[in-house]
Amino acid sequence: ISSRAEDVTGRLSWSGILWTDPQGSSLFTTLGLVAGVEERRQWYQQWYDEDPDPLRNRKTTSAFASATIGLLADRVEILPAWRWQRNEDDFPPVPFPAWRPEEEGVLHQRDDVSPTLAAVWQITRDRLVHQGHLAQAVRVPNWIELFGHRGGIDGNRELQPEEIKSTDIAVTWKTPAGDRFGRLAYFNARTEQAIVFVQNSPGTSKALNIGQTRTHGFELEGRLTGPAALRFTGNLTVQRAKDEGPDPVYEGNDLPFLSDRVLWLRVSSAWDHWRPWLEFTWQSGMYRDRANTELDRAPAREYLNLGLARDWTFSWLGPEGLLTVAGEVVNLFNNTDYDIEEFPLPGRSWQLSARL
Repeated sequence: ISSRAEDVTGRLSWSGILWTDPQGSSLFTTLGLVAGVEERRQWYQQWYDEDPDPLRNRKTTSAFASATIGLLADRVEILPAWRWQRNEDDFPPVPFPAWRPEEEGVLHQRDDVSPTLAAVWQITRDRLVHQGHLAQAVRVPNWIELFGHRGGIDGNRELQPEEIKSTDIAVTWKTPAGDRFGRLAYFNARTEQAIVFVQNSPGTSKALNIGQTRTHGFELEGRLTGPAALRFTGNLTVQRAKDEGPDPVYEGNDLPFLSDRVLWLRVSSAWDHWRPWLEFTWQSGMYRDRANTELDRAPAREYLNLGLARDWTFSWLGPEGLLTVAGEVVNLFNNTDYDIEEFPLPGRSWQLSARL
């Protein structure tokens, strides 16, 4: 099986300050605006041996605008935003049986509006900050969810986009020098038409819209700079992700493939032009099925990654020019945990990158 995906995006935007009070003597200090349009084209085709599936294509057109309203000498900021999006999908089905002529694709068109509202309060300027967000968004299904992968995932080209409503509040603290940083956040998201992979035969799975789900929890992140240029960064997520769909058999169950606790730690340093790092990830156990059977529960897992990068500067690149070469070993000890039976994930792998 082979596949090819192509993606082209064009964006035109404008930003500016419409009004400002440099003295900070009035209630309203700043009014800024960002507005623009965007168009994205995507194409996807898959071959089984030499036989091609029909070419699928997606067109996404968007218009967006956001404002920054500064109050009380910009110690309080209100940030409303709005986005309109039109998705046009043309997904011809694979002819079945094979001798039937190819059907014409049915054009699916959908318009959505995604408003958001954010508020930022600098309790102590640049040191202690309180934030909150309200958002409504749409996630369209991706190619694998729509068309699958022969031999393991059945496609479902009738999938509907997920509709997500989310809220979060957070408190951020940092030192004036920026060497210590901490953030604690609470988040809550409800998703309508949630997309979940469900096993539909002993050897295959299929993405389905299962109705409503709810995910809520806390996230703690921090950064600390220590001696010898050592930097410690960490993130802990504790969450509950529940099925709240219409089927009473699954209502209240945990969503599959989502751990309720995830811990990530990174230790890095910088010696002259060299930058080594070590990453550790731990995930609690999770269910692989909607029914939450203990027989199909994945155990907790941990991974260790090791990397090294080096920077070079060259006069012909200019004062801001930089060449960085980085290498990394992912899953250093080749932990062979799996989500799909007999398919180790992710296995040990090596990565090498260069950035100019």
